[in-house]
Amino acid sequence: MKNDHFFFLIGKLRERSHRFLAEELEKRGVKGLAPTHGSILNELLKREGMSMQELAAAIGRDKSTVTALVDKLEEAGYVRRSKSSRDSRITRVHLRESGRALGPVFSEISDALIGKAYRDLSEWEQAAVIGILEKISNSWD
Repeated sequence: MKNDHFFFLIGKLRERSHRFLAEELEKRGVKGLAPTHGSILNELLKREGMSMQELAAAIGRDKSTVTALVDKLEEAGYVRRSKSSRDSRITRVHLRESGRALGPVFSEISDALIGKAYRDLSEWEQAAVIGILEKISNSWD
């Protein structure tokens, strides 16, 4: 069995999916967003007004990385920050209208990405791949 190839394939899939996402965003006139920006916007579309710490946990990045990503999203006009009314040490991130408008675009692109990835897989194979990847991911915890 050839298992020394595993991380190469994971890296290749990541690179291809990021390229696909960038191309699809470009086709739809959305410029300057990286896939990680999309992760933050996606989380805010699910739950508005998350704290920086909540965002970091949701996308699996450290808080300093999320701060830099939110800085760029704020500069681009997709989000705004506010201090929590309960605790001024907590910064909350909110979508602006331009960020909220990306919801349908993200849905379309996500459907296209999943369709491309699963194109040649049966439902059983799709479930197996997800199960195996979750098991591998959990083994790092």
